Amino acid sequence: MTGLIEPDIERVPADLADTPQWVVWKAVKIKKANGTEKITKVPHDPKNGKKASTKRRENWGSFDQACEAYLLQGYDGMGFVFTPDDPFVGIDLDNCFNEDGSLRADAETAINTVRSFTERSPSGNGLHLSLIHI
Repeated sequence: MTGLIEPDIERVPADLADTPQWVVWKAVKIKKANGTEKITKVPHDPKNGKKASTKRRENWGSFDQACEAYLLQGYDGMGFVFTPDDPFVGIDLDNCFNEDGSLRADAETAINTVRSFTERSPSGNGLHLSLIHI
């Protein structure tokens, strides 16, 4: 789907890459009740291409499997599945940019406060922050 930001595979921290909690996803447009459209990310198992559940560990794969599926099989993105029993925290910030494209001050404060691996969300309007909690 056009207009999505591609993942920067080279920047993924080793701690996340070494944890086999990865899926790939396809962007699907859905109509909301008010008639507007929203893009949703439908997860797929990187090992077999079937639709995946973020609640079923057997539907997840390694980072390498997700990279291969993303690069060779036409998926729109990759995602890490956060769980209560891993040492990671994920923060999803929406609508982080001003009309001129600059980062909003509150989003910049959040980034500087948590000192995380931060990437722009696929829509380009938000940020994803990932960190190891202590």
